[in-house]
Amino acid sequence: PQAYVDYFGPDYNPPGYIRREHEAARRHRWYMTSRLVTINDIYSFDPAAVVDYDEFEDIVGRNFRQPEEGLGFDGSPVAHMWRTMIWPNNFL
Repeated sequence: PQAYVDYFGPDYNPPGYIRREHEAARRHRWYMTSRLVTINDIYSFDPAAVVDYDEFEDIVGRNFRQPEEGLGFDGSPVAHMWRTMIWPNNFL
């Protein structure tokens, strides 16, 4: 991605998983829709809302299992989220 060139210089070579995820995301038909949501979602949520995790515990347990490849490396739609939790200071 161009952002990596801007941040790290033209000689920077991102790891393979970053290149693969970038290419897959750019080819997705809803790429720009999701991009606009991530840019503008601050306006969509009530900052005073209180969420109780107990209401969602079952859903999270059913849908977020650890894959054989390890979290963040399985090519799933949420792999980027797991990599962000594993390495919070790295870029996606």
